[in-house]
Amino acid sequence: MNQDMLTISTKFLRIMEMASVELGGFEVRSENESVYVTDNFFSMLGKKELSEKSMTGKDFMEFLDSYNKSCHHTVRGDGSRVYSVIHNSGEIRYVRMEIKTEPDRQIGLVEDVTKVTRERMNIEHERDYDTLTRLYNRRAFQRESEKLFREHPEKHNCESSFCS
Repeated sequence: MNQDMLTISTKFLRIMEMASVELGGFEVRSENESVYVTDNFFSMLGKKELSEKSMTGKDFMEFLDSYNKSCHHTVRGDGSRVYSVIHNSGEIRYVRMEIKTEPDRQIGLVEDVTKVTRERMNIEHERDYDTLTRLYNRRAFQRESEKLFREHPEKHNCESSFCS
């Protein structure tokens, strides 16, 4: 059985290496607290110095919790998180992490989404900013103003005669 698992995981790793998108992953088994991560998992998160060899399942889950608290990220509609990771070269990379919990394990996938994220950011910038002044255009200014008043109504005090 162990040989079959090794064969399957070797085949899967070869497929991942052939993919045009950088992928990494992990598995934490609850019955024996074992941790398995792909070779590139920690480096994708900007943590090349770490290794799962010295970690228990509890240590690894504490690392993920700490990483969530310390690394800037956004939560997507599907529950995955996209992290802004600063690598040693100073380059910002965007990495999506999705974690699935099963009764006896937690499985996670990390995917480099830098290219797609930068394309989306460029499109949003072109949509929201005037090319000449580099200020918000009318539509973006209206949207951001409404968002500000919706999120912080206590700061919008209408005692002045200028409020309507």
